[in-house]
Amino acid sequence: MAQTSAERQRAYRERHLKAVDATGARLSMVVRYDAKLTLERLASCYSVTQAGILEHLLSEAEKSLLARLSGEEQDAYFDKALRGNALTGSVRHIL
Repeated sequence: MAQTSAERQRAYRERHLKAVDATGARLSMVVRYDAKLTLERLASCYSVTQAGILEHLLSEAEKSLLARLSGEEQDAYFDKALRGNALTGSVRHIL
């Protein structure tokens, strides 16, 4: 029996996630058009995937934040309990 479009799409997504050593997670979001163009340009410039650019930028942003947080604040951050309005000074204005 032929697969429906939804079944084919689900199978494709499952295969694609397995292709990245089962460590991938799917994101579905809408970003501003200029942000999408920036992502495309950066990926092209560095000869990496758009996912690779996002992963790198997120990692660097997190490292920068963690370097400025106290041990208690880091614990709260990893528990997803730290909120930007609780931060002070340069820590608050990273993004």
